[in-house]
Amino acid sequence: MAKKGTVTAVVNQKGGTGKTTTCENLGIGLAMEGKKVLLVDTDPQASLTISLGYPVPDNISPTLSDLMKKIVSDQPIESGEGILHHPEGVDLVPANIELAGMEVSLVNVMSRESVLKQYLDSVKKEYDFILLDCIRLVEETKKWVLSPERKAPKKEREYAAARLDGVINKIKNVMQTALAKIQKTLMQPEVKKAGKEQIKEKARESIREKLAKGKVNADRKNRERWEREGRIAPTKKKDMEL
Repeated sequence: MAKKGTVTAVVNQKGGTGKTTTCENLGIGLAMEGKKVLLVDTDPQASLTISLGYPVPDNISPTLSDLMKKIVSDQPIESGEGILHHPEGVDLVPANIELAGMEVSLVNVMSRESVLKQYLDSVKKEYDFILLDCIRLVEETKKWVLSPERKAPKKEREYAAARLDGVINKIKNVMQTALAKIQKTLMQPEVKKAGKEQIKEKARESIREKLAKGKVNADRKNRERWEREGRIAPTKKKDMEL
């Protein structure tokens, strides 16, 4: 059976709540467990892209907006196109400021709400998990609806804003439920034991590395001292290169 990746959107109605950090660390953690992970930056501010080591996202091409434009215009997307491979073992679809213009571009597009889904469906079979770092869309949409520049009557704008408040409350409830499940899982004895064993193993690896480096440094210092004292012949440059 072909692999079909699980798509998870990391969302919050507010900014500065750790969406990008959660998306990045969760993705890298899954990759460390041997999972094939794709991170998708869906924020025009490109926080995830920058966090993963691409400080000038505006110089990257193609990005998510380019891929979505191809979907809209029915242009083929090559396998792996627009996907960056990160040393931590995750793949990334980057974003930049061009993504901010996609909303305007999609106004007259049929089924515009499914454009991103169409792209994700095309790469699902390549990954175990696809994580989306999302913009604070609900909060920004509510501000847009209530702004005086909107032509709709005030009563209708307030009604729409109230509906968005319902969306915000649903998001909060889902987040609280998910957090409670995660906390319950982490408190299970077998999970706690596995976590402790993993920490111990990492600590042992770190200690072994430090001991090995310490031995190498000690051997080098002893050899240099013995050479100065004439107890052994000086190391030739060719020998050092070998």
